[in-house]
Amino acid sequence: MQQAVNQPVSMILAIDAQTGQVRPERVKWENRIYCLTKFGFVHTERRGLKKFHIFTFSTTTLDMCVELDADNLQCTLLTVDDGM
Repeated sequence: MQQAVNQPVSMILAIDAQTGQVRPERVKWENRIYCLTKFGFVHTERRGLKKFHIFTFSTTTLDMCVELDADNLQCTLLTVDDGM
């Protein structure tokens, strides 16, 4: 079941120097570390003058959607889906 979360999370990102692509590797949420197993997609949004990068990905147990604020590098977990 998909749930709206809207909580700050810690995220480790990998940046490819040749392509410039940014890709999440791990997310820490509620004192648990989730390793990403499948990368979904990334897109950007503008809200006024702010730019956000939206990532979707899967772990072994959850599907997640995380928003990265490009101005202050804050990560927010938007939604979680446990597949039920």
